[in-house]
Parts: sequence; C-alpha cells; structure tokens
Amino acid sequence: MLTFSDSIAVAVPIVATETGSELGILSDSISTYQFQLALSGRFLRGGISTGDVYADYAHITGPALVEAVLLEENTAVVPRVLLSTEALQYALYTGYSRYGSEAYQSEWNRTYIVDADGRAFVNYLDTALTAEQDDVRLAEDFLQEHKDTVVGALTTYTEPSRIREKYVWAAQYHNACCARHLQSESLQITKPALTPLEELFPRTFKPLFDPEPDPADPVDASR
Repeated sequence: MLTFSDSIAVAVPIVATETGSELGILSDSISTYQFQLALSGRFLRGGISTGDVYADYAHITGPALVEAVLLEENTAVVPRVLLSTEALQYALYTGYSRYGSEAYQSEWNRTYIVDADGRAFVNYLDTALTAEQDDVRLAEDFLQEHKDTVVGALTTYTEPSRIREKYVWAAQYHNACCARHLQSESLQITKPALTPLEELFPRTFKPLFDPEPDPADPVDASR
C-alpha cells in the first residue's frame, strides 16, 4: 500500500481459484475504510482493476494502476469504488463456479452492488450489517449515523452542483440499501433533505446476481 497526494494505492496478488478470496478480502477492507470515512463526512471514490502491476515499498506502476486511476477520475464521479470490466468478470466467474444457478447466494452479492448505469461497485453500507452480525453494534445505529451525515451535507449544499450530486447519490444508495435490508421508515432520507424531484426519481440499484435473471439479459459466465 502506498499513499500519494490525496490517493491510496493497494496492490494485492490474486491466485486464480474458485473462491476469489484475495479480491474479496481487498474489497471488504475497502468497504470498511470507505464506510468509516463516510461516517466522518469524507466520501471517497475509486477503482478496482485486475492485471499487471509492479509495487514495492516506494513505487507502484503498471497498466492495472492506470486503469484504476482512470476509473476513479473519469467514471466513478460519485462516491463509489468501481470494478473494472475484467474485475467484474472475475467476480461473476467465481460466483457461478461455486454456486451455479444459485449464484445469488454468493458472498459477492453482499460485497458488490450494481448501479443504474450498469457499473458494479463496492457495497460499503454492508459494513453496518456485518458489524451487527459480529455483535459490534446495531446496523440501524450505524445507518442512522450515515443518514445524519448525508442529510447534513445535503442541507449544506442546497444548490444544484457536482458536489450536491454526489450527496444525492449517497442518499439514494442509502435508501435503496435500507429498503432492501431494514424496513425502518425512519432510516429513509426524504424531504426536505431531498427535493421533490430527487425523491420522485430515485436512482435504481440491483444485486450482482439476481435470483430471477431476465432472459433477455443473459450473463456470460464462461470467461
């Protein structure tokens, strides 16, 4: 791991297995770090790529690093850590290899979530659910803290801008995760933090593996 400017770069060797454990452990670490920063009001974005990279204690370079940087700079836009196409294919392959037609039971379905633009990203709010399972703290308490942070930012940045856009995204991602896992209405971010239009047209999110996939949108798991 190296830090430079306001960025962090991490290189992890991946052994091609059915479990994909190295990518999973890395993603879990990113999820925890991103969640902790979000609770403090710092929302980060980034990219995860697979491929060739060289790293030591002083240098990091290679096409995988370049791809991750470009994902962060040009594609992520809002506070999400995106998977590259190749990294996503790796996650899909390992999910189908282990679970077959029941791939929706894969741990990847908690680790990642698919955005409205079809890009998969690290599902950092799952950290709250994992913490509750580990008897650390109730998920609702963590998510209430996340809600308060996002609402505070939306209250500060009220005018349309790129800054507000990222907090609106965070609010809609928060709402989608809470609706899926915790049915508490009090956790939803609504008016007046969101404008009527922002609330009326929420962004859609879906799991990486759908229990009932659309036949018109097959996934190629052969790669």
